[in-house]
Amino acid sequence: MDSNLIELLRCRDAESIDEIKEILDAAGIPYRIGSNTSGFDITSIGSGSDVQEIVSVRAGDYDAARAAMEKVYLGTDLPEDHYLRDSSDDELAEVVGQASLWSAFDVAHARRLLEERGVEPTKIAAKKDARLDQLRTGKQASGYLLFFGWLFTLLGGLIGLGIAWSLCHLKERTPEGEFYTYDAASRGEGRPMLIVASSIVGIEVVLRIWYLVST
Repeated sequence: MDSNLIELLRCRDAESIDEIKEILDAAGIPYRIGSNTSGFDITSIGSGSDVQEIVSVRAGDYDAARAAMEKVYLGTDLPEDHYLRDSSDDELAEVVGQASLWSAFDVAHARRLLEERGVEPTKIAAKKDARLDQLRTGKQASGYLLFFGWLFTLLGGLIGLGIAWSLCHLKERTPEGEFYTYDAASRGEGRPMLIVASSIVGIEVVLRIWYLVST
């Protein structure tokens, strides 16, 4: 396995993880299983946390892994009360067009229902374009993250520097490509924070060296 990994699935159900492992093993697709508890993500401040197991595959294997999962899930009947049965063509197209946001089970059956209804592929393509636009734009940083970013920056130390760097430079590797996590406005908020944080940390380092040398 190389370091170019894409998140395929995350859940807290061990049975589901075992099922995915069986599908990937049968398809000959290598994978890695980790956890979101392996480290503290400073960008999650204010957004809560939830312990989950994460299955990742190489970027080049992502489409094949999803296809293998969809093929298996098509063998399972869609429950009579499943929301997809009452979904409009537009809603089904959104599920397929933004497949990475939905479970492979839902995507597989949404794709099947669209084919049965004879929906034009252009509708799905429009949803894919909307997803790409969203990724290119990035998300807005939470007020909590900005508040604690400035708080730790002014207090000095590496936490403030880490938050500022994340706001400016953090990227997400998705099936659609690699994109900045935060939008232009949030990155703009992070630039002065990064300058101040770098300056304070630099001053702290110089003062510490001066103290050690002078004592």
